[in-house]
Amino acid sequence: MTAANIVPFESGNLPAYLRQYADRVDNSAAGPGSSGFPVMSLKGKRFTLVRSGVRQIINDPRTNEPANSIIVAILRINPGTSKAFYTEGFVEGENGKPDCFSSDGIRPDPSSTNKQAKTCAACPHNAFGSASTGRGKACPDTKRMAVAQIDRLDDPILLRVPPTSIKNLGNYGAFLGSKGVDMRWMATQIGFDPEVTHQLLTFQQRGILDSDSVQHIMDYPNEDLLRQITGERQPVVQEEEAPAPAPARPKLQTVKPAPAPAFEEDDEDELPVPTPAPKAKAKAKPAPAPAFEEDDEDEPPAPVAKTKARVKVQQDIPASTSSLSEDIGAFLEAPFED
Repeated sequence: MTAANIVPFESGNLPAYLRQYADRVDNSAAGPGSSGFPVMSLKGKRFTLVRSGVRQIINDPRTNEPANSIIVAILRINPGTSKAFYTEGFVEGENGKPDCFSSDGIRPDPSSTNKQAKTCAACPHNAFGSASTGRGKACPDTKRMAVAQIDRLDDPILLRVPPTSIKNLGNYGAFLGSKGVDMRWMATQIGFDPEVTHQLLTFQQRGILDSDSVQHIMDYPNEDLLRQITGERQPVVQEEEAPAPAPARPKLQTVKPAPAPAFEEDDEDELPVPTPAPKAKAKAKPAPAPAFEEDDEDEPPAPVAKTKARVKVQQDIPASTSSLSEDIGAFLEAPFED
């Protein structure tokens, strides 16, 4: 992808290339409702990019201080509410996989190692006031989003919107929807509200993405990866496929040779005893040779049935996603300076 160009956004005056997507405007997923990919972690009021276990705070290159906002393209949002419960409590950057979690806010995910209830509605950790501190939930609601730098759309990143910021995200989606605009068409600035002490995200439009970028997002070539990031589909573990079993070998029928014909026992090459000649001088007729039964040839053994050749199964190997460059300046506001 080439660097995206930003078109100034004027309410009610959309570029012609967006009109083809007018019937596909859908910002409803923004409302209330690890991994093989990088994660945008929020610790305090800092944006931290985590890739392959390596954490890197996103700094503003102009001040070399932690950036207070980033600019991204929103690729996909899980329309449901995601939830995660940690028995020992959640600590940003220290916890691994939660004990119980849900990708739709309805029931625990089947892969949860320690399910707390059959449904999220019946779970005591889903009640307000169940958190160890404050009035929140021990199993809080979050919104999972797949975002990307506007000039690196093929490198999607997970961003979890915390529970206190879900309302702001919904308001942003509703505002754009009232103008006939989908959030996926926009360059969105995500920052921290400076007026409050707690972690509260803000969402603002910074302009419309160019035609090529919008088309790439609307017809994303790896939608399955986006669904994995948003939690709508669990990652598929590629396992080696077992070879197809060989056809059963037919039982070989043992063919018994035909019994040898019964012969009268006789001495080796013994000549028959001649009958004594009668007194009359008639010539004595030699006794006939003993009758032997004709020995049939042995029957050939039954042919062995040939087994079918094994079918070789070809396994598809998913292509790996491209890695994010260490240069993270494209997240920041530098391209939009006056």
